[in-house]
Amino acid sequence: MQKNRRSRIIETNYGQACGWYVEVEGRKLAVLTDPQWDDMFWVSYRMEPLTEDAEERALLYTAEFWYCGKVVYRNREFDEVVTAFVGGPGYGPVAETGRLSMRGLYLMVPDHPWGWVFSWWKRFWYC
Repeated sequence: MQKNRRSRIIETNYGQACGWYVEVEGRKLAVLTDPQWDDMFWVSYRMEPLTEDAEERALLYTAEFWYCGKVVYRNREFDEVVTAFVGGPGYGPVAETGRLSMRGLYLMVPDHPWGWVFSWWKRFWYC
């Protein structure tokens, strides 16, 4: 089962193709879909509000919301939470295009059972 999960994470470009829920205190307020390469280390996502509350919808388009420290990104397929950075070169939290530039929004691939051996060996190779 672990091998299938690992393969699926790689197949979905480390979970990026699955999309992400934007959550605050367990409530899904938006979804990030349609990942596109933006710039070095940055991936742009289309932000689609899920909340019907007008005030919350308006907050989604402010810097205060994205930098408040309460936002959680949950992968839609794997249900894992990751930490990521919002912004990107020359962009505000949500550009006029309705897209959000993100850095670090991806899943880690479960390590091979013997991964620690390779990691240990690599430290001598690169010294």
